[in-house]
Order: sequence, then C-alpha cells, then structure tokens
Amino acid sequence: MPAKKKVPLLLPFLIWLFVALLFGELLAKLILMHGQGASAHYSANWEMRSVSEAFHINLWSEPWLNYRPGAEVSHENEGQTYVATINSLGFRGEAFDSVEDQKVVKIVCIGGSTTVNGPTDGETYPALLEKFINQRSAAKLVKVLNCGIAGMDSGSYGRTLSRLGDNGIVPDLAIEYNGINSICWKLFPYWESKLNGMQKLLLKSNLVRSVLGDLFVPTEAQVIRDLHRFCIEDLERLRVELERNQTKLGVASFCVPDPRLASGKESSYLNHNLRYWWKSNYISYTKLFEIIQLYNKELRETFADSDVFFLPLAESGGFLPEDFFDICHMKPEGVEKKAYLLSRLVQPMLEEEFSESAENI
Repeated sequence: MPAKKKVPLLLPFLIWLFVALLFGELLAKLILMHGQGASAHYSANWEMRSVSEAFHINLWSEPWLNYRPGAEVSHENEGQTYVATINSLGFRGEAFDSVEDQKVVKIVCIGGSTTVNGPTDGETYPALLEKFINQRSAAKLVKVLNCGIAGMDSGSYGRTLSRLGDNGIVPDLAIEYNGINSICWKLFPYWESKLNGMQKLLLKSNLVRSVLGDLFVPTEAQVIRDLHRFCIEDLERLRVELERNQTKLGVASFCVPDPRLASGKESSYLNHNLRYWWKSNYISYTKLFEIIQLYNKELRETFADSDVFFLPLAESGGFLPEDFFDICHMKPEGVEKKAYLLSRLVQPMLEEEFSESAENI
C-alpha cells in the first residue's frame, strides 16, 4: 500500500494566515466606515460649524488668511441662533479703537478656530475672558480683542501683527492659544513625507493603519525636536516681534479631551474624528494626546526662565471629554470654562505687570 503524501505544514499555515489577514483587513475597513459615520455627527452640520468656528465662505477676503471687514453670517439650528460678524479691523467680534484711555489694559488673543470658536461673538473665549476679568474689577479696565483666524497656524501670526500695526493698535498683552493647526496640518504631513517606500506600502493596509499606525510616528526625541521646529520657534519669533512694541506675550497650554477619561464611544469618536476630518491617516487619537502633552511640556520648559508668561490652562484639570465637540473645539460650556480658568491665570499677571493701569483688577 503506497504511503500517503504528507502535506507540508507551511502551506495550511500560510492559507490560514492569509484568511486571518483578509478578515482583519475587512474588519478594519468596516470599523473605519462606522467611525467615519459617527465622527460626521458634528462635522456634517457644515453651516453651523462654518458660523460658530468662523470659516463660512462669506466671511473671507482670502480663505483661511484674512477676514473681510464688515462681513456677517448667521445660521439657525434647533432653536439656536449662530452669528459671526467681522469688525472693521478684520477680526471677529467688537473692535477697539487705536487710541484708548491709558488705564485700559489692551489684550489681544491670537490663534486659530479654537480662538474664534463660539455660537455668537460674545460667546468666544476672548469675549468671555474680558467679561470675567472685568467682573472682578471696580472699573472696566480690560479690553480684549479676538485676533483669531480659523485655520491659522503659528507660522502665520505675522499677518495678525501687521494688521494690528496698520490700524495703530499696540496691545499691552498678547495671549496665544493654538498648536493643533501646526501639528495636524504641517507636522503630520511632514512626517508622512519622510516615510520610506516600504512604510508607505504597509500603510495602504486598513489593518496596519488602524492597529499599528502609531509605530510609524518618530521617536519621542524627534517629536520634541519637530515640535520646536514647527511650533515653538514660531512663538519665540512672535515674542521678539511683540517686544519691539513692549507687548508682553502669554502662551497658554493647549486643551484636548483626555482619552483616559473618555468612554468607549467617546474614544472611538475622537479617534475617527482625528483620522477622518483632521487627516491624520495612521496616527491615533491616543498618540495625538501624547504629542499634545509633549507640546505643553516643551512650552512650559522653553519659557520658564523668560519674560513670556506660561499659562497652564490644560494642566488646570478643569476639562472633561464632554466639554468638547471634537478633538479640540469646545461646546459653549467648555468655552466658558476655558475663559474663566484663563481669567484666573491672567489675573496675577495683570496685577504684577500692569499694576498702574489695572490697579482695580
């Protein structure tokens, strides 16, 4: 009787491996599609977002660079009226004149959509910051101008300073709150451009991107170097520019939802919001959170022994995942909380640096 041929053990192993990988690839695709649908829940209401985050097409003279003075847009959604107006200076909300009472401390808030974010002009964090500071003063001695531009990254602040200068405005204090635009729109694409051919090929897999994508992020040491190159060096240049007019700079740490405090549904939403709407591709929300923590740490250490005021907003521990719409934009109650906490952080600075002007603050 002839002996039966033995089937090489490698062949069934390879077949089962192929089947497992195929199943994993399909499952990853289904999860991705489900997450995209979930993340679209807020982002899909484009009209509401375009007004509340001030990027509506009718607001621009140059999209993502300059607002059109005098522009106004509104939107009704579920009984809520959203309104964004652009003042004569080309910024959202009320303007203040170039010549003011010397006792008024003039503050400008610089940043992107997280600075202009709010259902109405009066519900943005700069407007609320002015309100909270002045509520604690015997006289209204602080005026805050919202100098945010939706989409602005740290490399574009020179435009804002030029516009202020052209209008004869010399602020006493500039508060910068941003970081996310430089990280997501400049740093992430830079890292992706540095991937080699094999890495790019592997990342075409839904499974690899979903499960192993964070392995393609540079080392922590390289991340820190790149954060300085793409973000913090811009802030150092901003400080130098402001000093020419004796304007102080305050830099606030950036707030994002803590994934350790998020429910499973919230974590899934944040992850897909980052990948789908912020185009992170293979970088997970958990990894972004770690990068933001490094960014805040480097901010604090860079300006620790300088005349730049570091405002530990994120470290205040006052924010929960439910305070946010997405990975960085806050709901109205979150914006109000941000403004209140910032007012408490700014208060000692006003008392120390502008005591003559702000003696009643």
